[in-house]
Amino acid sequence: MSERELKIETFLTKEQIELMLSEIRDKEENLDFLKEINLIHRESREEYVQKIKEIKNHIQRGNIYEMNYCQELYSEGQNIDPVSVFYSLNKKSNAPFSVFSKFNDQYLLCTSPERFIQKRGNKIISQPIKGTRRRGSDLQEDNYLISDLMNSKKDKSENVMITD
Repeated sequence: MSERELKIETFLTKEQIELMLSEIRDKEENLDFLKEINLIHRESREEYVQKIKEIKNHIQRGNIYEMNYCQELYSEGQNIDPVSVFYSLNKKSNAPFSVFSKFNDQYLLCTSPERFIQKRGNKIISQPIKGTRRRGSDLQEDNYLISDLMNSKKDKSENVMITD
């Protein structure tokens, strides 16, 4: 794993956490078996295009102003190791926010570059990266990035969405 700080928030015992971390650290990065998995689209291209048209109509009517519509891909009858998959995803993405959860025989794996929301005591903290820009290497680049951000319809829309 990378040398970056690792922070874990969980309701597990210390022993359960140590076991999970040792399983993650012991896994090989080789996930070539994933190339052999046949992914199937949950909906046809025609269904997907029709839903996008419906979404655009809702946007034009003002029912919604932004949406991230995703298409589900799935595979049946595959046997993968969720610990190896998580390890590989986390190592390749180097994302600061990750999730590895197991509920009975179901797993939730996630790596993300942003923390959208966090609760600390009675405080709710939002730290999205949507609608933002990195700092420039000098004042000239900072000014360019500020101007680019202020003139971006996409970023303005994302900031309104986050505020709502």
